[in-house]
Amino acid sequence: MFGPAALIVSCKSVEEAQRVVESLGGQLTGAVHATEKDLENAGNIISVLQNKAGRLIFNGYPTGVEVNAATIHGGPFPATTDSRFTSVGCEAVKRWIKPVCFQQAPRSILPPELQNDNPRKIWRLVNNNWTKDPIS
Repeated sequence: MFGPAALIVSCKSVEEAQRVVESLGGQLTGAVHATEKDLENAGNIISVLQNKAGRLIFNGYPTGVEVNAATIHGGPFPATTDSRFTSVGCEAVKRWIKPVCFQQAPRSILPPELQNDNPRKIWRLVNNNWTKDPIS
């Protein structure tokens, strides 16, 4: 479900609460409202929840997502299609790229980013050094 929603479950014990969390599918976020003492007595609930959600929120609510280098917003399936990558933030590009190797390809078919003269003047990693210079 995307959008505002809440699932509120009343449990009689920590063990029952842990079973509820274990039964959840993948989630983008998980909000925990608890005191320090509650957390001390929570057993494995937080470690179980961190395997279920990509973002844990303590004593707060999910907000809009600000895209920056620190933003991680993903989670296990079905919350995201690939739990190795975040859905938002600078690292999100890794979710959408498909690496392609142009082994011994003639220059005429190489994308500009791979041409030795670097017509787009982008930063590239050449022989383990970042450079914008053409490759001779």
